[in-house]
Amino acid sequence: MGLSATQPALLSLVSPEGQLYRVIFKIGDDLRQDQVVLQMIRLMDVVLKKEMFDLQLTPYVVLAASCRHGFIQFVKGVRLSDVNKEEGSILKYLQQRAPSSKDSLGLQPKVLETYIRSCAGYCVMTYLLGVGDRHMDNIMLTSEGQLFHIDFSFIFGYDSKLMAPEVRLTKDMIEAMGGAKTPTFNNFVNICVTAFLSLRRSAIKYFYPFFKLVIALVVNSR
Repeated sequence: MGLSATQPALLSLVSPEGQLYRVIFKIGDDLRQDQVVLQMIRLMDVVLKKEMFDLQLTPYVVLAASCRHGFIQFVKGVRLSDVNKEEGSILKYLQQRAPSSKDSLGLQPKVLETYIRSCAGYCVMTYLLGVGDRHMDNIMLTSEGQLFHIDFSFIFGYDSKLMAPEVRLTKDMIEAMGGAKTPTFNNFVNICVTAFLSLRRSAIKYFYPFFKLVIALVVNSR
């Protein structure tokens, strides 16, 4: 098995109980910031679920073994850049994998709802954390409709591009909801507002200690 900074290794690990875990082992990247950001996303997910608000997030696990290598939980999904390349759009990708003749979008309602909720969740959380460098290569999609973000190298306003948007919501993402002038998109907006207000109410109690830790990591890595 070859291993280099440009070619991570996909490993299959079996626990004493027989549970299979697939992880990516990376060399050359500092994953400590990713680890803390994903812990924050996981905490936000817990807080929202306590209020019976499930946004279908994918807070995969990252374990930094040092400042130069670490492990990433493997999650089966496709980059949005590949979705557009292979299928032409997010909607067509989901229609191919979860078709429905009864829905106006030709998509199973459960998959559409999962897509809307996960898209809203990551819009809010990447906004709150100031996640930058968002593009179609670090946003993923599963066949069940779960959209999620990867690679959190730029946070709290840092970005590799000038004048980058604070929220990454493309026309293609909106079209997968039926367009901006539909009840489905209004539902998406309402979910964003509800999630934002809920997390803001919980900020002092839950999130400030994590923010201090992440800020320290950002400052030390610059």
